[in-house]
Amino acid sequence: MGSRQERGVESQVVRQTLDDPQVVAALHALSQVVDRARGPHGQIQPLHNNVGGPVTMTTCSSRLLSALSLSRPCLRLIESAVQGHLKTHHDGGLLTTSLCLHLVLNAVKLESVGRVCVREVYGEFLDLVGEYLNAENCPIVVTVDTSNLKVMMGYVQNIISPKPVCSLRPASASHISRLLLKAFLISVPDTAQSFFSDRVYMLQSDRTDLLSSQVFEGLLLEWPEMCAQLGPQELALPRGASHGVKVVLVNVSMSGDAEEILTNQMEAQHHVIQLAADHVMTRMLVFCDWLVELGVGVLLCQKVVHPKVKAYLRQRGVLFVERLGLQPVSYIQDLTGASVISSVLVRPGDGVCGLLTGVDHQVLHGKSYLHLHRAGSCVSTLLLCAPAEQQVAELMCAVKSAMAGLCSTFQRPHLLCGGGCWLVHLAFYLRHQVRKQSDELCTKLSVTKSQLQTSAGAFISSLEAAVCSLLGTSFQAWVDARHWHVWHAPPGVDLTTEKQPFSCACGMLSSGDVDRDSLHLLQTADTCQPGRDGGGSGGGVKTRRLEIGEGVNCDWLVLDTQDCAVSAVHTAVMTAVTVLSFTQFIHDLN
Repeated sequence: MGSRQERGVESQVVRQTLDDPQVVAALHALSQVVDRARGPHGQIQPLHNNVGGPVTMTTCSSRLLSALSLSRPCLRLIESAVQGHLKTHHDGGLLTTSLCLHLVLNAVKLESVGRVCVREVYGEFLDLVGEYLNAENCPIVVTVDTSNLKVMMGYVQNIISPKPVCSLRPASASHISRLLLKAFLISVPDTAQSFFSDRVYMLQSDRTDLLSSQVFEGLLLEWPEMCAQLGPQELALPRGASHGVKVVLVNVSMSGDAEEILTNQMEAQHHVIQLAADHVMTRMLVFCDWLVELGVGVLLCQKVVHPKVKAYLRQRGVLFVERLGLQPVSYIQDLTGASVISSVLVRPGDGVCGLLTGVDHQVLHGKSYLHLHRAGSCVSTLLLCAPAEQQVAELMCAVKSAMAGLCSTFQRPHLLCGGGCWLVHLAFYLRHQVRKQSDELCTKLSVTKSQLQTSAGAFISSLEAAVCSLLGTSFQAWVDARHWHVWHAPPGVDLTTEKQPFSCACGMLSSGDVDRDSLHLLQTADTCQPGRDGGGSGGGVKTRRLEIGEGVNCDWLVLDTQDCAVSAVHTAVMTAVTVLSFTQFIHDLN
């Protein structure tokens, strides 16, 4: 007879270098996928694993990277670094990936300069960029008034609107932006406090209209125990001396499997197992009696509750919700002030209980929800709706990016001129520094002028390539020699002779702020020649910081979060330096 066990697949270990055509092709392919998804003109990327699974339609970095199956070590390293950036900032993943890949590919093309020299120049330029962006008078940093709701609405709307998968009309984008801003403002406390969560709990509902999205103060928890046909109603629950409803939060199973006691699998006779199960059940019912003595009205369990315990709680008038999962636990703690109970076999103290002002039953789109609310709480629920599953998933990613941007902006009210303007400006600044400090940089890095210019050209052209990918093939990028902002126009349109007024990519400058004769097409180059500044006058970097005037149309402003952008550049450059330091990659093809 043949064995039913499948024969193991034999390993096929290969050794490759960064210069191998297959590795370069893989880097280039990922770069194309990322670049096509970037910006307001980004194309939807349909992703499907070659071994099956669902098709992902997205232009969001978090969903795109999660849907990709990368096998080569260098690509997996880049993906891991970008995921680390996204875990903190929830935005800028496409820029980080695109810039990192262009830095690596441009370095691979260089034959006259060693990798050690390129890494040294990349590291030095990263320091120059960090110092410049954090300088007090950096001209591409915009100080915003966070109390100006028009500016903040425009900022949020320009993060959400460019997502083609969401198919947001102007009315829908404005509606979602208002809800997001409202939820964020609710989450801001009057005084400094410590929290377990970000205070904005997000739920999603597909097969519904985008305009059905709404914000609730407090928490909405799915509650299948309640029939949706009963309709919304306020639930009568016991209230203590504080006139509030007491709530407890349990993070262990109440299914009777004795996970607190038994950590190993043991063999025993059936009657012994039954005695142990009966003992655990008795202790859980005693735990329920203790809750009744404490005056608890709501039991929230992260895991499963045994049917016998459910029936007992109903008889004693205690409301319960099971299978919460991990995600809402921190929000429940912030809303109620309850401490997590990690054992149902010992008597809980009164200090573990939280308080609620009220508990309601809500019916939304045919589903029952338990609405928990407390006066003065900073916790809210943002319910996002969309007709299709892909749309609501994409909208969720966009809203998380906007929420993270708002948090960062309120902590540090500085934004960068977006639309590629700050990237092009940095490219000019670095050219200016190479021309101005050529001797000092060569001495510091122990390189020749030719090596410095060639390596600098690889870095600068990577910044410019990231800008060109924002515009796609529908527009050409122009640059002015005074402020070094990006101005885009359809192919064949000459902005130097254009009579109609126009604005730069970030919206902070209009055609009246620049000399049209100084506009020139952006052309990337692999070298940084001493006199090459894109056709400008060769003057120093402008130090006047731009401000958002009262007459500026905030709907047209494109501003990037400074902390996120600085982190994206830092992650991209450091990851590229790490990849360029490897002499070979060893991996198993099977």
